[in-house]
Amino acid sequence: MIPPWPIELAYIAGLWDGEGCFTIGYTKVKRRRKSPYWYAIASICMTDRRALDILHNIYGGRVYKHYNKGVKKDVYHWKLWSRKASAFADSIYEFLVIKKEAANLLILFQNHMDNFKGGGGKLLSEQEISFRNDLYKRMKGLNHRGKV
Repeated sequence: MIPPWPIELAYIAGLWDGEGCFTIGYTKVKRRRKSPYWYAIASICMTDRRALDILHNIYGGRVYKHYNKGVKKDVYHWKLWSRKASAFADSIYEFLVIKKEAANLLILFQNHMDNFKGGGGKLLSEQEISFRNDLYKRMKGLNHRGKV
């Protein structure tokens, strides 16, 4: 990661407040997995790739293109997962206004995941599942669109 200047962090945070999303992903129990799986995500979508290339050059992650049919413009997506998503949220945290609470929740979630002893495909306790589900639902509530 290239350390950005404060002015760049402020620009990125402003961009994030308007277009970005912090969320907690969830995957249900599958064949080999004994418990559901949760993970931190930072993502943003735009029709102009240039700002996403700045994010990619500083933080890494993945930029990909979604091709739209008809008259809609194609959309570019940039994503980070897990520790990288948390480190990104932490780096712009002081400059965020609208997404500050979501950034805080994402950082809290990832710190918990990093310090959690267990997992690795093993069955999680009901208490652990409940804690992760609570954070997942809180984040979902913060990202809810429309009227409350």
